[in-house]
Amino acid sequence: MATELICTRGFEQFAVQILGYGPDFDAMRARIRSRGIAKSVRVYGHADVQTIRSALHDSVLVSRSRLPKGFQITLLEAAAAGAQIVSFPVPKVHYLSSDGCPSVKFLI
Repeated sequence: MATELICTRGFEQFAVQILGYGPDFDAMRARIRSRGIAKSVRVYGHADVQTIRSALHDSVLVSRSRLPKGFQITLLEAAAAGAQIVSFPVPKVHYLSSDGCPSVKFLI
């Protein structure tokens, strides 16, 4: 998605911030480099609370999780930081929407 927006659609100022570290971390960094978008992407890996809060402030959090169990703390952190949230309609994320969080959008 970032490659499409930056390279094809002309959103050169588009900034991507990736928080967290998972099993595909090295492969993800290689894909960023191979697609020519490294200058637009900041990869944090593990980050402290203040870094996470700053990265989420006035941003759009895209949660790719489709897991119906649990409630990702990142969604709460994003809502508290004033971020827009885009998520699959997993059961727990509906709590944010039904509790009045106006920034929740759902992926189909």
